Amino acid sequence: MKISRFTTILVFSFFLYSCATAPVQEPKSLALLKQLASDLDRMDTGDPTASLQAKHTAERIVYQSTRPGTPEEQAGCELFLLGTVQGAHKPEVKDFAYRLISLVGGKESVGVLSERLDVPEDREMARWTLERIPDPSATKAISSALRNAKEPQWKAALIKTLGARKDPSASSAVVHAFFDEDENVRLTAIAAAGRLGDSRSAKALWRIRESGSDAEKKAAVDGLLHWAETALEQANGQKAESAYRRLWNETSCPLVKSAALSGLAQACGEKAMPELLEALGSSDKVLSGAARDRLAMMPGETVTRVLIDSLKKARGESKTALVSILATRNDSAVADAVPLLINIENEAIKTEDNSLKEAVSDALARIPGEDTTQAIIRAAQQASPEAQSVWVIILGSRADIKALPVVSKAAQSENKALRIAALKALGSIADPSCADILRSAFRQDDQDIKNAAAEATVRVSLALEKNQQKDVAIELCAGAAHATTDSTQLQPLAKRLTVLGATEVLSDMALKNGCVVHWWLLGPVGTRTELLQGDLVSVDKPIQVAAPVQVKGQQVSWKQITVTDPLGMVDLQRTLETDGEFGSYLYGEVESDHERDVLFKIGSNDDVFCWLNGRLVHEYEGGRLWEPDEDKVETHLVKGRNIILMKVLNAGGEWAGSLRITDSDGRPILLKQEGE
Repeated sequence: MKISRFTTILVFSFFLYSCATAPVQEPKSLALLKQLASDLDRMDTGDPTASLQAKHTAERIVYQSTRPGTPEEQAGCELFLLGTVQGAHKPEVKDFAYRLISLVGGKESVGVLSERLDVPEDREMARWTLERIPDPSATKAISSALRNAKEPQWKAALIKTLGARKDPSASSAVVHAFFDEDENVRLTAIAAAGRLGDSRSAKALWRIRESGSDAEKKAAVDGLLHWAETALEQANGQKAESAYRRLWNETSCPLVKSAALSGLAQACGEKAMPELLEALGSSDKVLSGAARDRLAMMPGETVTRVLIDSLKKARGESKTALVSILATRNDSAVADAVPLLINIENEAIKTEDNSLKEAVSDALARIPGEDTTQAIIRAAQQASPEAQSVWVIILGSRADIKALPVVSKAAQSENKALRIAALKALGSIADPSCADILRSAFRQDDQDIKNAAAEATVRVSLALEKNQQKDVAIELCAGAAHATTDSTQLQPLAKRLTVLGATEVLSDMALKNGCVVHWWLLGPVGTRTELLQGDLVSVDKPIQVAAPVQVKGQQVSWKQITVTDPLGMVDLQRTLETDGEFGSYLYGEVESDHERDVLFKIGSNDDVFCWLNGRLVHEYEGGRLWEPDEDKVETHLVKGRNIILMKVLNAGGEWAGSLRITDSDGRPILLKQEGE
């Protein structure tokens, strides 16, 4: 491409614009057009890098021309780009020009683009561009092209453009296509009519729904739903409501009824309550679900009061659904439902209707206000110990300090279920005064009670720390960690103790769990692939931890570490500050006062090999997440010193290993460890 070609377009475009406007800021506008010409010229050279840079620059020029107060720049760009699409340029240059015209094009562009609709190699981009030009004349140009079109595929493309424009003036052309001999054209026209939102399109769609083929009827229903949506967008709420209500009444398909119901709720708000409540009681899950979602989102106290009145008469699943909806309401009227909900909860407890009970518990936990809390407290005080646990759980979910006396009393009950529920509720209320009650629970013989108290400890410890009682928080977390047998509780407790700076407590916990906590670490060394095939240290001899290991000409030293995880996990990723496919060795020594059979409980991420006194006792190859006690190995300790070596390899990401020593029944064995 010669620069002179674009220059000719540039001069001609600027000449036309200069004739049409006065006065013109010639130097600035001309400079922009010169730059635009230069950029398109670079695109025409075929150099990919130059072409990409030119595209970015040209886009910036055109975008800037659309800013307020610069009509001369926008008009100049438009005329220049129109000249480009009419010229003899590479297809990619012309396509790019069409895309830019969609940003700046107006009535001037429509005339040129309508002519390009007759050019086979240009017509698709011309159609695409006209679809995006807001001037009404673009609709007329597409409609005119549709009347003259012969190919079914091209007709369908033009009809889609008319539908996308949502211009009611296209209704005549689109409805006329309902009777085209090609089925695809007819179906495309039916879909497009649904985007126009005018009365003629609606009437035609209803006729097709009544008398068309099965495919046309289905398309007409979809079109009517879109038509109503478009009418709503155009602020024709009454027309939209009429269409939605007719579809609701005349259709049996649950999906269509659900869509009509949602549209009806959007179009007329509270007036749709009868239909919504009817749908809520439907046996069809799609329909009842749509009603539930809409009722939850519909604003207004009037809606809430209607829901409460409906709940008084509801039965079965409808009752549960209404309770769930009330749980999501956030207006003040929802407080009026509290007495009714309390009665329903008592009924659900008696009948053991767990679904209803859970729904009411959730609703009562969410409804705000001190009056609500006091009403639940009264219900709890009047309930039997068995039923009282339900109310205590609700009070805990509310996390209201006003409930603390009742919950604290329940946490010391002789009834186990009530006590466990109350201990968990104390964790939600999380008041520093709960510490003594939790300590008392740690001393109980019942393990379930201990575990419940441990679960509450993390949040209570946060309150203690905030209340400047850090030492008490540490002591409470340590007590919980020693008391619980629930491994899922140990990790959050360990995190709290770490934050509180009590790592020595964590190491002590790990020791009491039978974990090896004193190690010498060598790593990262070698690659995972290399270490799956061999070793870099003597695995059958005692390790000289003072001597560095030669690895590929470099010396790597052993590093002494102490585990601060209550389950004995060595976080190799964090300790070695790497997550690549490397290997590491962990070396430790334990002393037994007599020979004994033991279990090695090993966890790793990823591959792991374990030697005891120079003998390979376990190996696992493969990627996995670390879990405590993943592998259980029966082995034997000698009297005196026992040497343990573990090789832990990483396949990428997290990297960890652990070893815990227990007897055959899983009871931890506390052994003296080198490094203590």
